[in-house]
Amino acid sequence: MIHKRFNEKIGFIVERKGDKIVQILELHFIDTLFLIPTEHLTLHTRLGEPLQDKRESVFKTLEDLKIGFVCVDEPSLPSLIPPIIQYTSNLGYIRFHGRNKKTWYGTDSTRRYDYLYSEKELNEWVPRIKEIAGHVDKLYVFFNNHAKAQAPNNAQMLINLLQ
Repeated sequence: MIHKRFNEKIGFIVERKGDKIVQILELHFIDTLFLIPTEHLTLHTRLGEPLQDKRESVFKTLEDLKIGFVCVDEPSLPSLIPPIIQYTSNLGYIRFHGRNKKTWYGTDSTRRYDYLYSEKELNEWVPRIKEIAGHVDKLYVFFNNHAKAQAPNNAQMLINLLQ
């Protein structure tokens, strides 16, 4: 396994078998700790192994390397990762992308992330957030539904729900 850090925020882990690269994992650095975005798990699901078996292997590897897993909330679509509550390092990270199924594909990022979460949708995450927070030293929660400035509204809604 080869680790390459390009700058203070992004790096990669490359795993080789002989002359073949079998996986490239993009890493994001926060507080000098690693995070791996969940879209990289889709690489593992395409290898023909059962998703659950592969997840456990990926999570074990991340734990061994002390790389944090990024939990996401995004539309429920076949090609996307469902909400997975997992902590693999002492840093937790949750990213809310919105659940805009109709404009997720075939449009620009403005339309993709044009979404305002309801209180009910955010309330689903309250026990999940508390679970993760109970197992990590620091937890970051980001809203990426920014097309029409929905992110600050949803962040405030979530803060209120967590109090």
